[in-house]
Amino acid sequence: MNTPQPGASQEAPPAKADGRRRAVKSYFDSAAVEYGQKSEKGAWAWLKNAEYEAVAAQLGSIEGLVTLDAGCGAGWYAKRLASHKPKTYVALDTLFSMVAKARAEGMDSLVADSLFLPFKPVFDVVLCAGALEFMDAPPLFFHEAARVLKPGGQVTLLAPSKNIPGKIYRWWHRRHGFEIHLFSEDDLASQAIASGLRLESARKAGIFNLAARMRKPA
Repeated sequence: MNTPQPGASQEAPPAKADGRRRAVKSYFDSAAVEYGQKSEKGAWAWLKNAEYEAVAAQLGSIEGLVTLDAGCGAGWYAKRLASHKPKTYVALDTLFSMVAKARAEGMDSLVADSLFLPFKPVFDVVLCAGALEFMDAPPLFFHEAARVLKPGGQVTLLAPSKNIPGKIYRWWHRRHGFEIHLFSEDDLASQAIASGLRLESARKAGIFNLAARMRKPA
């Protein structure tokens, strides 16, 4: 894989919410071993595939494009999208346990923080599917995603909605010791504007998620 060369970020992450970050890390470290397998079974597989269809519709073709998968987890999306002939597919996650699992599944991936992306503006596409809700500072991610995009590039997101199923999903994660972030379409539009992006489309994805596409001006 030809990985884009690192570049200096213009923003540093805000002060970390240490307790929350430790809780998120603990949860995913313990889930990493079986995380990918669970996504291929029963109702969870149905949900993941419904979400994937919505994300793929917003993503469009990535053939020949330099693509970043920010918050790749165990590589569920990377495993499917890396075969779509992108020019380069860079997958990263902040947790080594998830990166190790993705690598064990044959995916090239690296450990890096999505709130402090170590790249210059070299990407045509930034994908963040299922990671935004766990980040300490989602607004910083939007700024970083916009920064590493080429002019005319797109951000494609999968994030939990402020609907009833989304609130149940948030309650479920409270049991693990942390809060997740929920988003409305208006929230995403506001984040896009604040980061110099434009929300082009948002649609329901599965039961509790939104799939959205944003664009950086050409």
